[in-house]
Amino acid sequence: YRLMEKRDEAADAYRKALELGKNYPLVHYKVGLLWEDTKPEEAIKAFEKYLASDKNPDFQTEAKAKIEKLKNVTASQSQRKQ
Repeated sequence: YRLMEKRDEAADAYRKALELGKNYPLVHYKVGLLWEDTKPEEAIKAFEKYLASDKNPDFQTEAKAKIEKLKNVTASQSQRKQ
């Protein structure tokens, strides 16, 4: 769904996966990927949940880099609004 630009459908599928297995870190990572372009605050939360788990460390470096980038983007957006 994410690759087909069907974000709402992807979000629903990820939400269902999390309901089935709340401690499924890769889903949190994918939620971060889903929202990084449109909802950076949500993406940051998802990447942070991924990092909070010790399971599935494969994308930790990428998640940390994405969080840093997204925080810079949101800070820049906040400064422009002021």
